[in-house]
Amino acid sequence: MAKQQRPLPKSPAPAQSKVQPAKVPPAKTKTEGFFNKMPLAYKLCIALAVITIALNLNTLLNGFVMDDIMVVTDNTIVKKGFAGIGKLLTTPHMRGYIKLGNDTYRPLSLVFFAIENGIFGPDHPWVGHLVNVLFYAGCVVALFLFLNSLFDGKKTALAFVAALLFAVHPIHTEVVANIKSSDEILCFFFAFLALNLFNRYMTTGAWQNLAAGIFSLFLSFISKESAITLPAVIALTYFLYIRKDTTRAMVITASSVLVALTFLFIRHSVLQAYQANISNGINFIDNSLAKSGLPRTERLATAVLILGDYLKLLVIPYPLICDHSYSSIPFTGFGNPLVLLSGVVYLGMLVAAVFLLLKNKRDVWAWGILFFLITISLFSNIFILIGSTMADRFMFFPSVGICVLMAAAADKWLLGNGAETASWPGNKRLWMVILPLVLIYGSITYSRNEDWKDNVTLYKADIGKDPENTRLNYYYGCSLQKQYPDETDPVVKKQIIDDCKAHLKKSLEIYPSNSDSHEELGVAYFRVNEYDSAMPEFYTALRLSPKKVNASANLGTIYMNRKVYDSAIKYYDMTVKHDPSHALAYFNLAVCYSQILKYDSAIVDFRRAIDIAPDFDEYKAFQYTAILYKTIGRQDSAAYYEKLARQYNPKLQF
Repeated sequence: MAKQQRPLPKSPAPAQSKVQPAKVPPAKTKTEGFFNKMPLAYKLCIALAVITIALNLNTLLNGFVMDDIMVVTDNTIVKKGFAGIGKLLTTPHMRGYIKLGNDTYRPLSLVFFAIENGIFGPDHPWVGHLVNVLFYAGCVVALFLFLNSLFDGKKTALAFVAALLFAVHPIHTEVVANIKSSDEILCFFFAFLALNLFNRYMTTGAWQNLAAGIFSLFLSFISKESAITLPAVIALTYFLYIRKDTTRAMVITASSVLVALTFLFIRHSVLQAYQANISNGINFIDNSLAKSGLPRTERLATAVLILGDYLKLLVIPYPLICDHSYSSIPFTGFGNPLVLLSGVVYLGMLVAAVFLLLKNKRDVWAWGILFFLITISLFSNIFILIGSTMADRFMFFPSVGICVLMAAAADKWLLGNGAETASWPGNKRLWMVILPLVLIYGSITYSRNEDWKDNVTLYKADIGKDPENTRLNYYYGCSLQKQYPDETDPVVKKQIIDDCKAHLKKSLEIYPSNSDSHEELGVAYFRVNEYDSAMPEFYTALRLSPKKVNASANLGTIYMNRKVYDSAIKYYDMTVKHDPSHALAYFNLAVCYSQILKYDSAIVDFRRAIDIAPDFDEYKAFQYTAILYKTIGRQDSAAYYEKLARQYNPKLQF
């Protein structure tokens, strides 16, 4: 028998290795790799810009509000677009809207408006709002970079928190949501751009940075005079904080003083050339502290009280009001406990800053306090009276100091004086305090931006917070009056004009000498043919302010309609004396002269109306001029104007 073959033993299974193969991480995209390698400071800049833009994007839905009419919509030079830029650089600020004896020189924002007009055309408010938002984001980023470099990058958390608070602070809504206030934004942006460039010069000694900083500082000055306190801030910063080179600090400080003097010289030359440098004093309606006969002690005490109000608004931003005219802030004396408290706080801040500087010349608290005190001094109404009693926009620069102090408190008590610098972005204690504050401030800002939608919305919102303000009542009455012609529902129309009258009467109840309110109340009566009520208001407006051309022109119209031509001519003459470009007044003057058979005078005024506004009343000035020339037997001239009239408007009859 054959031997049975035993089955071969199964070969053992290969031993399983206990070492797991290394996991290959997913490949990073170029974008992810770039972002991870990006320095923290740059990431924070992006975060700040995104937050600032997102929070203020709702302003793009708003229209033109308040003073936008003077610098954008009705500014004849701005409306020329690119062709008006040269004129804007060499004329007073308001020259394209009104001739003032005491004007300012702030051309840069007007140049931006002209460029926007040249590219996009008129009547596009979203463009101005978008520019404001983008430059505001630039302000926030420039502030962060400056603060970060001020302390050699060792207090990045403090710099970020300060810039974040500045970005969301509700007191800035007046600046950001009002297109006209781009002058304030541009002033701030170029100021902190200059400071960042000066920081680089201090570090590198590169003259290019110095030159760019000087140019940027000059742009800040021609944006708005708020920059006038910057040389003091620069001296504080570069002699006490960034002390890397004393010679460079002296060069920067001297350069800033030279820029300020150059600006003042240019400003004086431009205003002098247009006779716009005549000091007529401050109007009471603009700044109640200019009240004639107000005792100096009351003026000073009220100014100190206002300084306390500013501090309160910088911490608790309510109520935010677009105008603080009489009698928002009642006059007071030093017996008022709030005046004493305000004085003690400000004096205490100054003493504390000096003490801290003596102890440590690079103390962040001292810098914040002194920046605040230096920049708010311009708006204090203590050293000089300015054009307004109080305004939220005045705190755009000073708020930096308060934001730095709030951030310094977070740095000291939540981060332990920078002990957790490396890990601060994930510090829960920090965000448990800062995040609620940011959310509260941000929600107020977002909501307040919506108040700036249009004049009616803004004034209605603010008059609820300050019903005893003569100018707010006047503004609201004016805005209602502008709504009146477009309303078609007779019931709503009547309600609008009744509300308009009520608020204008309230304005006069608060301040009976408010010539603006008398004039506008007269216009409200005039609109509904209540001439007997309108005339006393116009008379009073002209007695208080003879240059009220709406009052004189409407009186002329009332007398013309009543066929009292001599009186009509008197008031139309008064109108064109104060406003030589008033086409309606010249046209109606001509009509009055023709009615009393003074044809030569009528022809002169019709031709003046043609020179100012050829298309006025569908070119009827051409028609009437031709008819009058026929009447006096000058057939050649009659034929010339008849030809023009038919050319412009074939429907005209002869």
